[in-house]
Amino acid sequence: MAEESSEANQPQLKKTAISGDLLSNLPDDLICHILCFLPTRDAYRTSLVSKRWRFLCTKVPDLSFYLPSHSSSHSVRELLIHSVNTVLLQRTQRIRKFTLSCYLSCEPYHVSAWISKALDLNVQELDLGCHLLRITRLPAKLSTSTSIVVLKLSGNIQPKFPSSVRLPSLKIFHLELRRNELSNSEGHSVSYFLYGCPNLVELRIDGHLNFHVFISLQFLKKLKLKLRSFPFRHVLRIDAPLLEFLHMKDDDSNSVNYYNIVIVNLSNVDRANLKIHKYLDFDSLFKVFRGIFNVKSLSLGSSTIRFLSECNLQFLSLPEFHNLVDFRVQISENCRWDVLVSFLQSACNLKVFAIAKKFERNVKRGEHRNLGMTESSSIPVCISKSLKMFEFKGLQHIKAELDFTRYIVENSRYQFCLKRSLALLLAWINVGLDFTQSNN
Repeated sequence: MAEESSEANQPQLKKTAISGDLLSNLPDDLICHILCFLPTRDAYRTSLVSKRWRFLCTKVPDLSFYLPSHSSSHSVRELLIHSVNTVLLQRTQRIRKFTLSCYLSCEPYHVSAWISKALDLNVQELDLGCHLLRITRLPAKLSTSTSIVVLKLSGNIQPKFPSSVRLPSLKIFHLELRRNELSNSEGHSVSYFLYGCPNLVELRIDGHLNFHVFISLQFLKKLKLKLRSFPFRHVLRIDAPLLEFLHMKDDDSNSVNYYNIVIVNLSNVDRANLKIHKYLDFDSLFKVFRGIFNVKSLSLGSSTIRFLSECNLQFLSLPEFHNLVDFRVQISENCRWDVLVSFLQSACNLKVFAIAKKFERNVKRGEHRNLGMTESSSIPVCISKSLKMFEFKGLQHIKAELDFTRYIVENSRYQFCLKRSLALLLAWINVGLDFTQSNN
């Protein structure tokens, strides 16, 4: 009976598949969701499919426009601008996300008008990349939007907002500035802007910060700062009691100017990634370390290790990282190994210690550039108590590197879960022991 019923249903299934378009049988909301994954231009081409599809594209919640710089023809540029204008003018439904990436195909007043229209349609996510020759000024109504949840600004944008900013729904804010400098009024405007975002949980600032930065956000959980060159010393003040992830990085310029860092509350930071040295003095860097004393995972870039290597170890006053279990560093060829030992001595419960060697260009390998480790009477507690994994990527047959690796391995009570790269070099380390003895 079951077989006869199955055979009876097969012709009906085939008939259904042949007689109807499965995609057209879907509800409008689901079709619009599928169209979100297409560029807006392609989504609007589907209006030619049938009468039903003619107006479906006007209900797609996400709009994405890309205006490239290679559109040198005036007629092509006008066509691109007209297409964006047409889509927004026909729009009556709310917009969930509006993405605009424009280069030389439009003018700043076009961008300002498009943003204003998106705000009128209660846009929730605004992602703007304006790489125009002239400065793009944002409409004033952006500073009081109650619908914006995600705001991402990059390019030649003037981040000047009125002092009365109120964005109660904003959760994520990314600001990437490519201009060489900002006026003081624009810089202070950024701080005013942050004050008007009390519910911000993610903040990212990347740019030439020629101004004081005051970050006081009670619900912030993720903070990423990329500091670029500036001509004067400024204050970076951070008060984020619920912050979980901190990322700080500077650029590769030759500036020697400093930021004066004031840490109010970073006690909740769980993960930290620091690649800074050019814009901090020693005192400011140690303020950061003391502020993140509860961190569980800490990653330091080669520039930070090199910066610390220039410090007098007598004044290297690190806090006790009692909760630190994962410590990862990138080193260059002029690493001072005593600095790493100081961190190990401050992390009594460390379980994972990973080193990655950075090979710099135009630098000849030499023993004199890789400073040896000073013999210490006390071995860090974590090595003999808790350390379970040690990894050294890029280990070479250099005396200081072999000595440090031997120091870790010989003083550990655990069998390391070594990466294959290090496991294959264990025999090489034994050769290194003979090598060091012969040189002594």
